[in-house]
Amino acid sequence: MRSLLLLLVLTTSAGAEPAPLLPVKDVKDGTLESFRVVAPTPKVTAEVNRAIRDTLASVAVSSGWPRNPTTITCKPEIVTDRLVSWRCDYRTSDGMTGGVFSDALIIDGDTTRPASTAELFGPNVAKLAKLKASCNWQDAQALVIGYGGIEAIPQYTFSGCTIDWQVLEPLLPAKSPIKALFVQPTEPVEPIKPNWAKAPARFVTQKDGVLDRVTGLVWAAQDNGSDVTWEQAKAYARDYRGGGHADWRLPTGGELEVFGEPEMAHKEKADCTKGTVYLLSTPLVKLSCGMAWSSTAIDKQRASAFGFVSGALRTPLVTDRKNLRALVVRKP
Repeated sequence: MRSLLLLLVLTTSAGAEPAPLLPVKDVKDGTLESFRVVAPTPKVTAEVNRAIRDTLASVAVSSGWPRNPTTITCKPEIVTDRLVSWRCDYRTSDGMTGGVFSDALIIDGDTTRPASTAELFGPNVAKLAKLKASCNWQDAQALVIGYGGIEAIPQYTFSGCTIDWQVLEPLLPAKSPIKALFVQPTEPVEPIKPNWAKAPARFVTQKDGVLDRVTGLVWAAQDNGSDVTWEQAKAYARDYRGGGHADWRLPTGGELEVFGEPEMAHKEKADCTKGTVYLLSTPLVKLSCGMAWSSTAIDKQRASAFGFVSGALRTPLVTDRKNLRALVVRKP
């Protein structure tokens, strides 16, 4: 067995307002089952989902997938405004199982970092050493910090010595922004989710366009509506006066990538595909086709454009125009 560090079970301090996390999304690819989350910002969303995919890849390598007929499942453990944690397991066709593949990230504003005992216990982490000795932590291949407590798992085994949270609780700093989550062993273990109803909408319509509360950018409520070259798209942006503003521009490639959110994918009946494909964007902004020019030049012959179907940046010729649109943005 190959074990990975770590699963932290944490939540916010009492009374803290949850950040705008959105529900977990299931993702299935044959025998691989994973999930996606939407974190408070696009940057955190990308980091968390990339980490989940990395864990899934590690399990796949360990199980011999795809050579061996294996089912790999990654499920969320804790999903709060400060922490997302998950566990991945595999089962082969002959009934063999593998674990413990667990991981966790702490969310802090627009950044994430691996969860650790140092962060959990703060200045009291040194006092943890005495308890470690009683559990032979020095011989453990992995420390899994979970619902029951902190478990030390020796190499080639699936369970080990656990120090209960009741023992560890006095070592948690009183002023720590993160609090340990206590769950009785007899209670069913379910993913902890924030109150979705309190999550504010990311995109809101206003007089001059659609405001993205995450980035602070205001997007035009629709694109230009027809095929344009890159130079024509730049000219359209210079002349656009939506809401009486003269500071509209083409977005950068990075801004378009942030704007293209998979969780908001929808079909536009009025687009160039007659509503046959999903466009990765808020439906508050009407897209007449699936690609939009960015302001980013690649060289004298090419510029980047974002594909709202693929979710990727492309590099068409600046003279190309088929299915390419101008979608303008401004920063108030």
